[in-house]
Amino acid sequence: MLSVLAVVAAVAIAGASLVGAVPGASVVGAGDTPTYGDLSGQDLAGDIVGMAPTPSGNGYWLVASDGGVFAFGDAGFHGSTGDITLNKPIVGMAATPTGNGYWLVASDGGVFTFGDARFHGSAAADRKDPVVGMAVDPETGGYWIITSEGQMIGQGPVSSDPEPSPACRIDPVIAGAFSPAGAWLLTRPLVVPQPPPSATTSGIDGNSIAEQIRYAQACQTLDPPAVGSLLRPLSNSRVTSVYGTRLHPVWGVVQLHAGTDFARTGGSAGAPVVAADSGTVLAVDTRVAYGNMVVIDHGDQVATVYAHLSETSVEPGQEIRRGDLVGLVGSSGFATGPHVHFEVRLDGEPVDPLPYVGSAHAVEAPRRPVPVG
Repeated sequence: MLSVLAVVAAVAIAGASLVGAVPGASVVGAGDTPTYGDLSGQDLAGDIVGMAPTPSGNGYWLVASDGGVFAFGDAGFHGSTGDITLNKPIVGMAATPTGNGYWLVASDGGVFTFGDARFHGSAAADRKDPVVGMAVDPETGGYWIITSEGQMIGQGPVSSDPEPSPACRIDPVIAGAFSPAGAWLLTRPLVVPQPPPSATTSGIDGNSIAEQIRYAQACQTLDPPAVGSLLRPLSNSRVTSVYGTRLHPVWGVVQLHAGTDFARTGGSAGAPVVAADSGTVLAVDTRVAYGNMVVIDHGDQVATVYAHLSETSVEPGQEIRRGDLVGLVGSSGFATGPHVHFEVRLDGEPVDPLPYVGSAHAVEAPRRPVPVG
């Protein structure tokens, strides 16, 4: 049945970008595995997001994001959330050990029970990391709610707590399953969005950076840097644009400027940009609005961002010291001239960098960090 689950998951993910009516998923049996029906050729209100086999292996349920449940083979229909207005979409389901009921779970952690499924609890609705699925302990009938940060929140009687706390992972978790030794977590690479250039692109980039940082720092505890403790990333520079709401210089709309811009009088192009503090390179990306950029993880849920670079000098995973070279000033992305856009992010969210930047400037000839490996 695992092969069938994998096929359906792939079909569901492939259809996730569809808007309005979406085509139903197909179930394909791998090897000699029989199939008992599917939803191919049907238009649905929501994508198929999950599947659960019956204990006999002679049937299965499919669940859609709107909570619609479809039973095939010896799977019995025990209800759905069709008459309920959901706050967030359904993201997964799990069958009870008897096969006479099932649970549905929503992305905000809400749990819905049907048949002989017992309600043992839900996840906090105000969490930043969405719930991505659930797994059932076949011995006890309890379950774990699984989040995108890899936390497994045990509810009811469970035999173990394999991931009671969020884990620091670059890649988000998208699903999980029970294992006698603990659990399996399914992850996929975090995709850097490449939207067409527009007035909303900076916000899309910023939200993606926040998500990227939160996953990587999920196991850390927030401890902001001391006031004035960070190094200015560009020597002999002046502030050309501060953090806060402003008229965007390219698009002419009012929006948040999530960092501080530094430039040199008389020209900054090609000048060295350095790390504001020691840490580990979290990401080296090229984004539509931010251009060539580097993100450094300083621990304690503190990260810094260096954007609009002409070139970068580091790679992900590289250990870096305060004052090490990270790249050169440029005007890549949405920039009207050479400068470095510098951000300080706490738990992924941007804050005003200037209170944290001291009077110390970067050196003119910064040290190049040692490459990974």
